[in-house]
Amino acid sequence: MKHRIALYLFLLATLLVGCGDRVSMRQLEQLESRVNDAPDSVLAVLTATDMPRWGERRALYALLTVQAQDKSYIDVAYSLILSRFR
Repeated sequence: MKHRIALYLFLLATLLVGCGDRVSMRQLEQLESRVNDAPDSVLAVLTATDMPRWGERRALYALLTVQAQDKSYIDVAYSLILSRFR
């Protein structure tokens, strides 16, 4: 129960700080630590933020999105995933 409350507070803070902005590397690393425990929440945060334009953040964003979709049992065609991140 405590973990769930902490997770919701973390996600709310992430949305408030990063809503509409490009996601920072620190936010991505925090999401990476949560993707196994709450993939649906991580996916919600990622889809609510803009994808980074280039570099390491873009690659981590793409990886986390695919991991969160996979762990949420969302079947997405591989070609659709790649086309989104080009």
